[in-house]
Parts: sequence; structure tokens; C-alpha cells
Amino acid sequence: GNAVRLELYRGVTHDFIKMGRSIPEAEQALDACADALRTAFGLPAPATAPVTSTTSTTPTGASA
Repeated sequence: GNAVRLELYRGVTHDFIKMGRSIPEAEQALDACADALRTAFGLPAPATAPVTSTTSTTPTGASA
């Protein structure tokens, strides 16, 4: 036998994982899938990248 991990996501539709980052449950499920694949293949966790903002605080059309 193989180890099995079951995760239930209550309150979402059966194809919620296709919603990407639109809902938190989909993002959590995709992260869990990636973690399981990394573990199965013996790969290291991804390096974390620094968070940088590319959002302008100046409204479009306004001068700074």
C-alpha cells in the first residue's frame, strides 16, 4: 500500500480547484497538491521570493 492523504474542502463546488486564486480554498488546494508532489519526488521546498510592490500610489492621469 501507499500512504494516502485526504483533504476535504467543504462549501465549494466539485471543480473549485480550477478557480485558481479566485477563492482561498482553490489556492490552498493547489498549494497542497504542489507540496505532495514535491514530497513524492523528494524535491526541496521552493525558495521564498521577497515581496515587492508594483502598484502605483498615484492615480492614473494625475501628476505626482
